[in-house]
Amino acid sequence: MNQKKFSISVKINGYNYTLQTVKLFTILDLIHFLKYEPNLVLVEYQGIVCPKSYWTKFYIENNSQIEFLTIVGGG
Repeated sequence: MNQKKFSISVKINGYNYTLQTVKLFTILDLIHFLKYEPNLVLVEYQGIVCPKSYWTKFYIENNSQIEFLTIVGGG
């Protein structure tokens, strides 16, 4: 069975990427794909801070701009 593949162009933290995928990505899918720890990341999607409650509801669209801010402890 052939699955339909498609490409999504996104800008993540200022860098352009093309994702080849067989399904639509949610913000949470992208967080897992990039191996970020969900409890230690903040997301800005299309210039708006995206609450965690929306991470499974927002699908990454072509030409999206996403910023991931990671929380780092230190002293």
